[in-house]
Amino acid sequence: MPAAALKSRDPYFDNARAVLIVLVVIGHVIEMSSSGAARGLYTWIYAFHMPAFILVSGYLARNFTASAKQCGRLLASVLVPYLIFDVLHSLVGAAVNGKAPQFSLGIPAFTLWFLFALVAWRLMVPLLKVLRRPVLVAVAVSLVAGLGTGTGSAVLDRTLGFLPFFALGILLTPEGIERFKAATRGALPRIAAVLVLIGTLGAALLIRDTLPRSALYMKRGYVAVFDSNIEGLLWRAGILAVALLITVALLVLVPAGQTPFTWLGEVTLYVYLLHGLLISPLRPTIASWDLRWPHVAALVASAVLLTLLLGSRPVRLATRWLIEPRVTWLLRADGPAAAQPATSHSADPSAATPHHGFATPGAAPFVPADRAAGPADGARLPHAGQGTDQTVGQR
Repeated sequence: MPAAALKSRDPYFDNARAVLIVLVVIGHVIEMSSSGAARGLYTWIYAFHMPAFILVSGYLARNFTASAKQCGRLLASVLVPYLIFDVLHSLVGAAVNGKAPQFSLGIPAFTLWFLFALVAWRLMVPLLKVLRRPVLVAVAVSLVAGLGTGTGSAVLDRTLGFLPFFALGILLTPEGIERFKAATRGALPRIAAVLVLIGTLGAALLIRDTLPRSALYMKRGYVAVFDSNIEGLLWRAGILAVALLITVALLVLVPAGQTPFTWLGEVTLYVYLLHGLLISPLRPTIASWDLRWPHVAALVASAVLLTLLLGSRPVRLATRWLIEPRVTWLLRADGPAAAQPATSHSADPSAATPHHGFATPGAAPFVPADRAAGPADGARLPHAGQGTDQTVGQR
């Protein structure tokens, strides 16, 4: 991509994605630890990190219309990687456990539920945009979906449970984001945001053994987690509100300009898909460790380093064939969806153009994008189908 295009890319969302993908890896690394410190930190991370990612996903998907081209990219950039990594997880699990692989494509392995849900959310965009109050409807759906035993499907429960954040995201506009950034540049909003993060972290440490983790996952019905539907409904309403509060506080603190970690936000799909394969076999071992605060801090530091490693250029070069496979053979040669393969600037099938302006509408929060290569490292990694068409109102 020309240098001018790269410069026009708003780093704000890449910075946010970089912070969030680090939290994703930290959460999965400390998930199995019995340490009180780890449990408290885990509760805090899971109170908002996926809602924040989903809100960003909704914002980037606001122009999705389910056109043939967008659906083709949905297939190439989300569904195909999902299938590949679901099989890989099955093979890794079989190797670790010494058993025959168990394949169940309808039950996503470990971290892959998000890709499954992303397809459903993306296809919901046209429906949500015709509603008068899409966020209120989504909140109602989220609250009702948890009644009783839920839907019976963990993925569907999560898809509906987190729907309010996606619906809110599609209502945001670039102009609104700019106004938000301008209004929160002062010291007072930032101090308030820091206090929110510190306060909620302290609260998470206090309720780490009171609030069931399943309530944060939103993948089970109320009666499977709480004593009654009323208790479960009240907890979910509170969780939605707190998640929004922390998400806003985080976005207040996210730098608006280029930072040393902006690049990480451009390659989060690599980190997201690869870290699960590495961490999953280690979870029983981590669970057996007796950890204290210093050990938890070391585990967190190792998660940060792992994130940086998996996002590095050598790892991307070695794994691009898995994460950004060329699937033009799967699409109709005479259809608009096959005219351009999916752009690696958006692991999202719906992105119609390179990442100009604020963000490519329709892009998933886990966005693989290789930075421009300098003379020393040769040409930039080619992207699968950088589109050239410009959609009105996209920038």
